[in-house]
Amino acid sequence: MKPINIKELKENIDGKGMGNAVLIDVREPDEYSEGHIPEAINIPLGEISLKFGFLNKYDAIYVVCQTGGRSQVACQSISRKLGVKKKVVNIEGGTSAWIKSGYKVIKQ
Repeated sequence: MKPINIKELKENIDGKGMGNAVLIDVREPDEYSEGHIPEAINIPLGEISLKFGFLNKYDAIYVVCQTGGRSQVACQSISRKLGVKKKVVNIEGGTSAWIKSGYKVIKQ
């Protein structure tokens, strides 16, 4: 489970695309609504265990939070439950790094 940085995530999204992958933001709904990566869907960390069935349909699961801590916990939980056949990737620096890089965010 090798993490990637924001630049690598942006290249995946813009370049070759995400393929059969999902980007989840594990922050709380109020944090998510304040600004999130456009492709990210919100599944708060406390609800990850309720979404294993949904996540299992993807070959790769990219996980982001504010700075990288909660997403690391989520990655470990997902990997334990879904196994090593899934590519589970922590996004280093999180949404904070995305914003600092000047990339677009969605506010709700």
